[in-house]
Amino acid sequence: RLYVGGSFTQAGDVAAANIAVWDGTRWSALGAGLTSDLSSPAPVLTLLAQDGVLYAGGAFTSAGGQAIAGLARWDGTHWSAVGPALAATGYRVNVRALAAAPGKGIFVGGAFERAGARTVNGIARWDGAAWENLGQGVTMLGDSSAIVEAVAVDAAGRVYVGGLINLAGGLPVNNIAMWDGTRWHDMGGGVTPGPDGEVEALLVVG
Repeated sequence: RLYVGGSFTQAGDVAAANIAVWDGTRWSALGAGLTSDLSSPAPVLTLLAQDGVLYAGGAFTSAGGQAIAGLARWDGTHWSAVGPALAATGYRVNVRALAAAPGKGIFVGGAFERAGARTVNGIARWDGAAWENLGQGVTMLGDSSAIVEAVAVDAAGRVYVGGLINLAGGLPVNNIAMWDGTRWHDMGGGVTPGPDGEVEALLVVG
């Protein structure tokens, strides 16, 4: 099966609200889909399959007709929330990156400050039962969440986070940082793009 997310209202001849699945022969909708009252970014920005569940992240405000913002799960029949809600102050939550956590759970990155009662700042782990923070998370200008665009995990369980970031756990970084399970690390000075640039993609090989 190929799952497709983005900003659209139809897949083939099937009405589909921003997410659909191709089974090799035909398109199908995933229930009532994922919708948003925002024009940008797209309602669906990232997808991850883990343990028989499809996770979707984006700028949506509704999943399957329910008020669910930014992150939802599809069990093959219904949409539901993933733990206590993500939240932010002064801006809309959006999830831009998902990655499988070693053993169990998922890492979630994007633009948000809290996961349930925890202050997480842009990056958090859902272990299947509760949210975990990665230290103080990542920030911009020291007082607001960064925009995490990409998350990757290596075989040793180290978590790489890229986006628009200049502090990771209070450590100065340039748009990319690594969490070793205990603390954040700068990566050789990071990358310094143009004034409007940021890290958009990460891939671990080997």
